Amino acid sequence: MGETDFNEKFEDFLNSYVAEKINEIRKQHKDLVAQKAALAQKLESCEAFWAYEE
Repeated sequence: MGETDFNEKFEDFLNSYVAEKINEIRKQHKDLVAQKAALAQKLESCEAFWAYEE
């Protein structure tokens, strides 16, 4: 295997690895956005309850 082959394979490996990590981060981001929306909705419910109690 020549240096050029190694460099190409290494570049392919890095591109694949980076793409995989980007996909993982996107999924985590999507999950966190959903959690944030759920917490915001829960907070609004709590605030509405306390406004009703006052």
